[in-house]
Amino acid sequence: MAYCQALLSQSYPFADKVTFRKEIFVGASERQRELRRRRKRYHKLAQLKGKLAKATQSEKLEIVRKLREMSPGAEKLIVEWELVEAGR
Repeated sequence: MAYCQALLSQSYPFADKVTFRKEIFVGASERQRELRRRRKRYHKLAQLKGKLAKATQSEKLEIVRKLREMSPGAEKLIVEWELVEAGR
């Protein structure tokens, strides 16, 4: 904190008036992090589904592995995307 105040005092004339609070550095709330993870997961699922049409058998196995790794509902997606044979 002293380092930040020293940096501010060089470029900001009222640095002694600035107070540093821990709340500033906290970041996103747990709900926002959860939503960000969900959006990223949906985006990744869309990418994997797009690659599925041209995928070879070994690539389908890799897609199945990634699905199981990232999504709690992976088994349902594997059945929906007709990857049951690839995943066995």
